[in-house]
Amino acid sequence: MVPVSDSPKSIVSLLEAGLADDVTVRSEMSRFVHNLIEMGVTCSHQISGCTVKEVEEVVRYAGDFRLPDHYLAFLSLMGHGAGQLFRGTSIYYPEPLELNDYAREFAEDDDPDLVTEGRFFFAHHQGYQLYYFDSQHDGVFMHSEGEGQARLIAVDFMRLLQQEATCQAGASVTGYTGKECECAGTSR
Repeated sequence: MVPVSDSPKSIVSLLEAGLADDVTVRSEMSRFVHNLIEMGVTCSHQISGCTVKEVEEVVRYAGDFRLPDHYLAFLSLMGHGAGQLFRGTSIYYPEPLELNDYAREFAEDDDPDLVTEGRFFFAHHQGYQLYYFDSQHDGVFMHSEGEGQARLIAVDFMRLLQQEATCQAGASVTGYTGKECECAGTSR
């Protein structure tokens, strides 16, 4: 197992800096990183986390929006990349620093059904699918251009990570299949 504390950009630093509250996040994310490697989604040398300063920059960009602890841990441990995890999706730093502005512009110009207030947009897939957290719900949502209503794709960020890892592990084993992945509803 890859202990989180071995990384200089670890969740421990976030806990000490007061950016994450839940110490159980540390062990969950450590197990998750280990599982990513075991599943063949990534190798340890492909995992690159954000610095505490970069995570703090995302937190500042979020303003009053309280980011989930698992998302902060994700940034800390693999915010710059994790092999095939989220292949084709723009989720890695510095993307989150631009996505709320992108979502507002997208709503004004292309999709007036997209509500941006009370949300933090953290990823997009090829520009037409936006992933976000909602201040009124613990889940992870995805808005697809032209669909009107966003949909809940995971009950929380940790579940999204697990779904995506499972999806990518299947793609790693079988090669590109073009099948729909349950994690985000996108073809990979």
